[in-house]
Amino acid sequence: MRFFNMSFHSTTLLPGKSPFIKNAEELEQFYLKIEKLLDYLMSSAKVMPLTLSEVRRHVEVEQNASQKPKEESTTSGDVRLFAK
Repeated sequence: MRFFNMSFHSTTLLPGKSPFIKNAEELEQFYLKIEKLLDYLMSSAKVMPLTLSEVRRHVEVEQNASQKPKEESTTSGDVRLFAK
């Protein structure tokens, strides 16, 4: 499983507190850029938004799935063998 993590300092969202957003209009443009990026990633790269808690659950499920015994087919009818 691959992850894309995006973060920024909270002061980025406060107009005038960083060189990136000087006023309310630039803040709105910043939000639109993020929205466009996420829309693009979700539509073209099949990226889905997750909280950190959801990421943890996905990782745990993937780890558990890789640790489950694998079913092997046999020629003995309904008997199934499992291998680790």
